[in-house]
Amino acid sequence: LCANYIRYLSERIHFLSRKLESLTAPGPAEKLSRCLLESAGAEGTFSCSATELSRRLDMSRASLYRAFQTLEEAGAIRREGKTIVILDRRVLEHQNGGTI
Repeated sequence: LCANYIRYLSERIHFLSRKLESLTAPGPAEKLSRCLLESAGAEGTFSCSATELSRRLDMSRASLYRAFQTLEEAGAIRREGKTIVILDRRVLEHQNGGTI
């Protein structure tokens, strides 16, 4: 019973954390920028399916693809299948308001 209750509370904390993140990042490109800056490894790559990433960022796939397009046009990222390569961290930081 205790373990189930702790699991439930943990899930609620994760849910509320995602909601707070979505409120603090004003747009899809900003959310995506923040996620990439926080999650990319030292080599500057991040691998995830579009479905999983849209769920993680709490946005539609259409919004996610528009955010990809915005960041690709700015020269910040390049997509290679499920892998996203960060080309210019400064552009991502600027897109995110320089808050990472």
